[in-house]
Amino acid sequence: MEKDMHYGAIHYLAYLAGIEKMEAKKIAWSSQLVDDAKFGGTVQLDDNNGYICANSAHRHLIDNLSVHTRLVWIPFHFVPDPKREGPFLERLECVKDNELAGRAVVEAINEADIEVRPYRFGVALHAYADTWSHWGFSGLPSDTNLVSKVKPLNVGQSLFEKVLSWFGSLFSREKNIIPIGHSYAATCPDLPYLKWQYVNQGASSPVPPRENYEDFEKALVNIYAYMNQYKGSPSSAAIPSSHHDTIVKLIRLRDDNEDRRLAQWEKDCRKAFGHDMPSYDGEIWITDAIGEDWKKFLCVTLSATSYNNFKKTDYWKFCEGLRKHLDYMVGELERGGIWLV
Repeated sequence: MEKDMHYGAIHYLAYLAGIEKMEAKKIAWSSQLVDDAKFGGTVQLDDNNGYICANSAHRHLIDNLSVHTRLVWIPFHFVPDPKREGPFLERLECVKDNELAGRAVVEAINEADIEVRPYRFGVALHAYADTWSHWGFSGLPSDTNLVSKVKPLNVGQSLFEKVLSWFGSLFSREKNIIPIGHSYAATCPDLPYLKWQYVNQGASSPVPPRENYEDFEKALVNIYAYMNQYKGSPSSAAIPSSHHDTIVKLIRLRDDNEDRRLAQWEKDCRKAFGHDMPSYDGEIWITDAIGEDWKKFLCVTLSATSYNNFKKTDYWKFCEGLRKHLDYMVGELERGGIWLV
């Protein structure tokens, strides 16, 4: 999924569940920041303490070859189901709406540290939401991700379709492209409105058509239940019909640009709740916490900043949310016979 879902839809559903504006922002911002948290360096503080920052994304493509790749893509973006049987590489494939991803959300809801709770909740919602778009692909570089003949089925002969077709053709013949996640399917899994299909390596016929809009709608219905659970309301409450109609309309909006789709979520959010959704900036939390040097260096020294002051920043609380989610995922996957470390 992209920014319109991880940020716009999460904000909308948080407001709908009655979560107040500042807390909704922490949840939605954390949800989207999972895709943008590329700094995994060290912060040296003035009181001789320090902090090794958690990351859930990579700065460069070459980082996908690093030893910690599996600690980024699998727990945060391509959650497998450890109960699945079969060959090991198939067991690593992301499974739609799987139990582990759902339990991680509940663990975040039950987080004891009230300062970290909304941030961890947003992180867990990101991982859960991605199971509805990334299913069938693996967060480990693997031949299971080698797909070809990627074909959108519900868009016309537009430039967009030509680009996607070109991507599919390119990836099917370029052996040096890393087969991680859905790289060979381009952005097809993440586009809410898309109906599409592809051919798995070694198969003679394409997979059954994937209807993203159906999966994304189910994902948001379930996320609304989690929002109510977070708020302490009955999780069985259904999305009111008028809001459900708005959500379906937004999911099916045919625009390949995530910022334009997000702008429509913002417009309808303002109409429904009477206030603006905060403008997202993927760098501001970290820059506010440690300055601009994180963009150039892997080790940042902060003068006149103590550990206690650093712990008050949104960035520290977000990183703690990442850590706790990662620790939970690693432990649960190990119990299922999948070792990431």
